Amino acid sequence: MDAIRYFRQTQVAPPPERSIRTQVRTVEAQITNTQLLPINPRRTGASITNTSTGTLYLQFGAAASLESYIVKLEQDDTYEMPFHFTGLVNGIWTVPSGNAQVVEFS
Repeated sequence: MDAIRYFRQTQVAPPPERSIRTQVRTVEAQITNTQLLPINPRRTGASITNTSTGTLYLQFGAAASLESYIVKLEQDDTYEMPFHFTGLVNGIWTVPSGNAQVVEFS
């Protein structure tokens, strides 16, 4: 005899819809520690593009310096922040010309 299997159908509710807010800002290049993103518990991601002729050094949660950094961005480089990092992001440039284009998602 063949075995007959019965499966119970269940309905899975789709995840709730969530709106994404995008904030775009331009930060002028500085040769001193400069805040690029404040602490934001609602941040889900961010993108930082260095449009300066100098190098941009990024630091998370502390002051940035040419010796203390996490990410180094050359001219026209873009860094995509890990999703759900909500802390402070600082930067410092090697020359004070140009800027960074910062896009924050929350």
